[in-house]
Amino acid sequence: MGILVCISQLEAKEVETILHNGGYSDLTFCFEADDISKALDLDGKGTLKSPSADLVLLDISSDRESIKQCKTIKESMSYHEVPVIILSENTSQETFQMAFAYGASDFILKPIRNFELLTRVRSALKMKHEIDRRKSRERELLEATRQLSDLNTVLNRLSLIDSLTGVPNRRCFDQSLDQELRLSVRNASCLSLILIDIDYFKLYNYTYGHQAGDECLKSIAQCISSCLRRPSNLIARYGGEEFAAVLPDTDQAGAEFISKKLANAIEEANIAHDSSKISKFVTVSQGIAR
Repeated sequence: MGILVCISQLEAKEVETILHNGGYSDLTFCFEADDISKALDLDGKGTLKSPSADLVLLDISSDRESIKQCKTIKESMSYHEVPVIILSENTSQETFQMAFAYGASDFILKPIRNFELLTRVRSALKMKHEIDRRKSRERELLEATRQLSDLNTVLNRLSLIDSLTGVPNRRCFDQSLDQELRLSVRNASCLSLILIDIDYFKLYNYTYGHQAGDECLKSIAQCISSCLRRPSNLIARYGGEEFAAVLPDTDQAGAEFISKKLANAIEEANIAHDSSKISKFVTVSQGIAR
């Protein structure tokens, strides 16, 4: 619990003794205004030039202008939130008003009484530490809130992805199609949709097993994704062995071109399908709507 003591050298020993007897040993003394300048950030760069303190004791009895040092301390980035207790033998109303206007948190009249000084110091430090704990807790809550927000974002994103194939799922497809339909109507633009169904997939599962069927679905999803390069295009798993491609700003000819490209990519993948009634490899059937 560091204390910065700005006081005359003549009274420093007395204050040091009182504080030591009260259990406060981490003390830094400043005897002149120039010494305060060495401890505080007076150049506006926010650099603390001496160890930080939890409390400042500022003597203003020797020079009335020294009360302005309270303002200097409170304006320092390093001591902005540190309580300042004024020590003074000046009892004028103006002095009191200036002290609190410049940010003082307490005022002790001199001559200094041991019990009063220790009581005010303990009270100020207790309040400072309670405020620090509260702010620390607020930072923790803000961080927890941020992490929760990030987690919700991730969970929301995952809720739109098909866990098997890694492409958007039916929910994402429904949302995207509805949005693109509205944009298409508003902008009077083309919108095409391709539905893709793997031929004889039930026979594929029967022949090779469901694990192989899952790998087949992953491969088909990758083939389709590789053919849809425009950021606005969407490939989604529509159902069990069905996929859908949403193609904004794509007319009939463009959709047919992409459809043929998809069929060729899947054919070139050469995924064996001995139970198919139309080919030795996996094929797909497609339908186009616009």
